Amino acid sequence: MLLVIDPPKSRILKWLLLPVAVFFIFLAIISLAFFILNRQYEGRIYPGIKIGNIDLSGLTKAGVEKLLVEKIDELNQKGLKFKYGDSQMTIMPAVVSLEADLTYRIMSFDPEQTSEEIFSFGRNRDFFPNLEDKATALLFGKPAGIIYDLNE
Repeated sequence: MLLVIDPPKSRILKWLLLPVAVFFIFLAIISLAFFILNRQYEGRIYPGIKIGNIDLSGLTKAGVEKLLVEKIDELNQKGLKFKYGDSQMTIMPAVVSLEADLTYRIMSFDPEQTSEEIFSFGRNRDFFPNLEDKATALLFGKPAGIIYDLNE
């Protein structure tokens, strides 16, 4: 009767092969997920990006710009409301005078540049920093700001 005993090297190789295979399968799944994410959001804003409580996920650059113009027009109509303690104050972005020449803007917004900045998030750097940006936005969300100019 012949008794076959595995040499120790063979056993170590088998145990080493399992974690390596699991690692590469995990890497392939993550790569496939980000490839699908890139294809699905090509030409659109990545998921998780917001301005305030407005979710911009899936919108095109033109769609974001249109939405911002609508919100800015609403802000120009209603003004900015500030509240401190019991008092509340509304400041209009444009100070209007009886004469058109004396009207001036206190605050102006740039929806075109803002939509460009938001759209370039996750696209404007090298592969790994962009991958980190997309993962962060997807998992934790990414607050975006509005580009504005304040005349003092």
